[in-house]
Amino acid sequence: MEGNGMEKRALVAAVLCLLVLFLYQSFFLKGKKKPPQQEAPIEQIERETIKETKEALLAPERLVRTPSPGRPAEDVKVETNLFTATFTTAGGRLKDWKLKRYREEVDPNSEPLNLVSTPDDHLLPLNLYFSGPSSEVIYEVDKKFLNLYREGEEGSIVFSWTLPEFLRIKKEFVFFADIYQAELFVTIENLSESPLRGRLSLEWISQKEQGKKGGFFGSGGAYGYVGPVAMIGEKVETKDLTKNLKETKEYQNVRWAGFEDKYFISALIPRDSPSMGLKVEKISEEKERVVESTALLHPRVVIAPQRSLEQRYSLYFGPKDKKLLESLGVGLDKAINYGWKVFEPIAKPLISVLNIFYSFTKNYGLAIIILTVLIKILFYPLTQKSFQSMQGMQKLQPKMTALREKYKDDKEKLNRELMQLYRTEKINPLGGCLPMLLQIPVFIALYQALWNSIELRHTPFIWWINDLSAPEDLFSIPLFGYNLPFRVLPLIMGVTMYLQQKMTPTMGTSQQAKMMQWMPIFFTFLFWGFPSGLVLYWLVNNVLTITQQYFIRKKT
Repeated sequence: MEGNGMEKRALVAAVLCLLVLFLYQSFFLKGKKKPPQQEAPIEQIERETIKETKEALLAPERLVRTPSPGRPAEDVKVETNLFTATFTTAGGRLKDWKLKRYREEVDPNSEPLNLVSTPDDHLLPLNLYFSGPSSEVIYEVDKKFLNLYREGEEGSIVFSWTLPEFLRIKKEFVFFADIYQAELFVTIENLSESPLRGRLSLEWISQKEQGKKGGFFGSGGAYGYVGPVAMIGEKVETKDLTKNLKETKEYQNVRWAGFEDKYFISALIPRDSPSMGLKVEKISEEKERVVESTALLHPRVVIAPQRSLEQRYSLYFGPKDKKLLESLGVGLDKAINYGWKVFEPIAKPLISVLNIFYSFTKNYGLAIIILTVLIKILFYPLTQKSFQSMQGMQKLQPKMTALREKYKDDKEKLNRELMQLYRTEKINPLGGCLPMLLQIPVFIALYQALWNSIELRHTPFIWWINDLSAPEDLFSIPLFGYNLPFRVLPLIMGVTMYLQQKMTPTMGTSQQAKMMQWMPIFFTFLFWGFPSGLVLYWLVNNVLTITQQYFIRKKT
């Protein structure tokens, strides 16, 4: 009897289990076609990945970065005349993109510059989302090596991943032998009998070092701006994108987005969608570095059963070369930083002229010298007029001092007498300043152009000056626990400023004259950390000014 009771209870339990399963399938899985069970060699962990992806696609939108390991990932290599790239079949993402013509350090034997900078393989750029965690599933690939060396040659690599009877994702990359640009064709195909709802997103991830700031005239410092960048409408946004990243911000009318530093940019350019959103996130932050994400967001869509969604992107991972960026036709050249916008119309042609001089000198140091001489020639009449005016004012100093002493208690009378003196002697008190003021915009524009020019990066001049984009690095002197770098160009520049000051007619009060005596020391200290190309420009300009002053004084 006891055995019969146990059998009855077991039978009741089995019937209840079947009833629960029937009700679950009838109400909760109605209208959803269950994919057939796949046999080995699919492992348990891969089945969990598929289940998670399927649930996410049918659930509300979310972007997920948690790893979903399955079959071991494999590397895919691409090599052209300009770069080598390594992709991984885990999500069809990018592991490295190394530029053959640029190095990490000035040493020609240093490693090629890598534009992919992430802390680990779980945070790699070119993530593709469609409202679900498909970034680290293992893709199939049509080839594992692609070499392009012949001029005009192009080739492609296709990554694809299929969830049978449900979804297929394809990422086709097209590469070219002689440009830094690649094309990406994305296809999301609905293989099911139900519509798929979601929002396509393509993401770039990169890390940067903290605390690199400074600079003058809007230059952004020795390192320039490093971080997310995007062109929203007709305006390039940088620092504003990273404000208050604890709160996710979205933008509209995005023409391109990515990550940049002073000399290079990694840009994602949508080609098929006129209305784009942008999502900028801070993924992680440590004391020394921060990891940030810039993602292009397409409008939300519904993919009908047995239909597909297709999108095309242009990818540019390379130097901020004006001609190369302009060729893309999306305003990517606006990412080049010329400092203050008001001086940009002057800075751009100056760089063009500098490149013309380089085309026949093959030395950017010589090109800077020639450009400085050209500017000095153009401003020669103004400089001469300014110097002559200062000489005239210097001759009037005794009379002006006498008037100040005589009318020291009557400022209004003093001003009238000084103006009468200027008219009598035919001297314009502003004649020494105005010509110099007209030259200041050109000086600042050239300063900014040289500071941010990719042409000067790791470019040698002569002898010990092996990088015009960086300060000299001869040797260091231990001083109070610090290593003080010894540099020749700033010292020579300081000496030339002192000589120039001695040859310049003294104006103003004795107190002002004493203050001016400290200017050579101040400028030497200021230029100590400047790139050699900028110091060279200022030094040559000082030498030319001294020469000009010598001949003007000799003539007068």
